[in-house]
Amino acid sequence: MLPETLACLNDIVESVRNYTGEIIIVDNNSTDNTAEVAKRYNARVLFEEHQQIAKARNSGTNLSSGRYLIFIDADTLITRTLFNQTVQTLESFFDVTGFNEEYYFAEEIYLSIALNRWGEK
Repeated sequence: MLPETLACLNDIVESVRNYTGEIIIVDNNSTDNTAEVAKRYNARVLFEEHQQIAKARNSGTNLSSGRYLIFIDADTLITRTLFNQTVQTLESFFDVTGFNEEYYFAEEIYLSIALNRWGEK
């Protein structure tokens, strides 16, 4: 499903004005042709040998240069609307320099509920 996911992301990147960003694929010991597929979609590819999702995401984070990080798995399709709503939500928190556990937890639940409601439409 990686080609479909990358096609969706490329469509979003090409359609959003004033958007600068990058697509980073972390190949975490895949047994398919993940790196080759990712390169066909102009994604940056990083190999992470330690097979653990947190390690893979942290490795991708270290390579990134963007303002925000949005983690999307290879089997996830994201629409322009969901992407734009996610960025708008992130923009609304830009001036926040830290979270206490209660605030962070509450906002994480709020975002999760909002995304679930959006997905039900």
